[in-house]
Amino acid sequence: MPQQRSSQELPEPSNEFHSDFGFNVDQPFKTKIWFNSGVKTYVCDRIWSEDQKITDCDDGGIIIEMTAISRNELISFVLSFNCAAKLLEPQDLVEEVRNSLTKTLKLYQHNNAV
Repeated sequence: MPQQRSSQELPEPSNEFHSDFGFNVDQPFKTKIWFNSGVKTYVCDRIWSEDQKITDCDDGGIIIEMTAISRNELISFVLSFNCAAKLLEPQDLVEEVRNSLTKTLKLYQHNNAV
């Protein structure tokens, strides 16, 4: 998903460690993501947010709950896992992901040139 800003607009990096997922561009928000068993080890082996909570699922996957501070970065993160991840919360971002995937699917449904 294209960012609506350039890297020149990012704040100067500070020496303090921030403990939430993403670059500090939005207000912190809670998120919940399901990952399948194929990427479980990768996700569990990393600290994405200081407050992360990982729960095992009956299907062999996991759900991670954490704080994020970049909406666009979180969407890109989830989509980078293809069908191995599904954003569960917050609902408004779930809708953004759904709309983005619908638009992407339309690009591939026709043999028209872009």
